Amino acid sequence: ATCSVEVSCLIFFYDRFVRALGFVYLRFICPPSEMWDWFSPYLDDEEEFQPSLKVPGKMYDRRVM
Repeated sequence: ATCSVEVSCLIFFYDRFVRALGFVYLRFICPPSEMWDWFSPYLDDEEEFQPSLKVPGKMYDRRVM
C-alpha cells in the first residue's frame, strides 16, 4: 500500500507546489488500483498553478494522470 500518511501530508499541504509534487509522486508510486481513490477528489481542482515564470497554467490533476 502507498504510504498514506506521508502522501496525504503532501497533497493537503497549503503550498501548491508541494501539492503538485505530491500528485506527481503518487503518479509514479501508486498502484493503478488505488489511483482513482487518490485523484478523484481533485479532478476538477481549479487552483491556479504556475510551474515557472514563463509557463502559466492551471493545476488540473487529469494532466498528471
